[in-house]
Amino acid sequence: MTPHVQILLAVHNGADHLPDQLASYARQTLDTWSLIASDDGSADDSRAAVARFGAAHPGRVAVIDGPRQGYGQNFLHLLRQADAEFAALSDQDDAWFPHHLARAVWRLGGHTDRPALYCARTILCDADLRPLRPTRLFRGTPSFAHALVQSLAGGHTMVLNRAALSLAQDASAAVEGPIVHDWFLYQLVTGSGGVVIYDPAPALEYRQHGRNQIGGAAAPRHRVARLLEGRFRRWNEVNIGTLQRLRPHLTADAADRLDRFAAARAARTGIGRLRALSRAGVGRQTVPEQIALYLAALAGRI
Repeated sequence: MTPHVQILLAVHNGADHLPDQLASYARQTLDTWSLIASDDGSADDSRAAVARFGAAHPGRVAVIDGPRQGYGQNFLHLLRQADAEFAALSDQDDAWFPHHLARAVWRLGGHTDRPALYCARTILCDADLRPLRPTRLFRGTPSFAHALVQSLAGGHTMVLNRAALSLAQDASAAVEGPIVHDWFLYQLVTGSGGVVIYDPAPALEYRQHGRNQIGGAAAPRHRVARLLEGRFRRWNEVNIGTLQRLRPHLTADAADRLDRFAAARAARTGIGRLRALSRAGVGRQTVPEQIALYLAALAGRI
């Protein structure tokens, strides 16, 4: 039987670009999809745009009210509503390639006994969806050691199998306040002993238009600079607090690594933080980023 995929679309004042995204659902080669759109208090024509799409695809589209607590909480809200074999997260301003759902389901097909999360590269585009370049290629192996200090791929490419969806639904109650949902899902699935499948083949056109919640066009030097800003430390505080509340879901190895990372952040001296960070065994993708992580540890910014 062809699997059912629920598309989970987070909406907030996205009327300018929603038609392209919605049209890309209709072009999917895997046609057994349905859509849940969570409108987070839009003041434009977003809700009406989704309603028009629903009228063209009877029985497939539902629109619900979002929690009005930011885009991360809106996605968690959507995950809690989902009930299907697969759940695909979607932003409102991209355009999926026709094979996206079919390829994700195919790659996830061999993982039915544990949580599995699919994610992929994208093609960065300008505001008119003219291609610019692919997002950078992740060359490592997805792991909790990497997830503690760096996200992997955009949430708008992520597709969860039923086990990962159930895990996210159970864990979402532990999330308080703002959250980077894709980073959280990467940490949760790897920390629980699940599998993360990274696809080097781009899944969609990622529109850059100046109002992206988290843009994808940052140059490497800017990504390194972010490690030395206070924002990285603040997100680590949020992530660690959330993961500590989720300890029953973590493997023993993940729980131990989490504790060692937390201890590294709490060390009183820069050298102490650096040594503890090394013992925690966490690491970012590239050598410059890893060096920047060590510099951030020395400066107390992890």
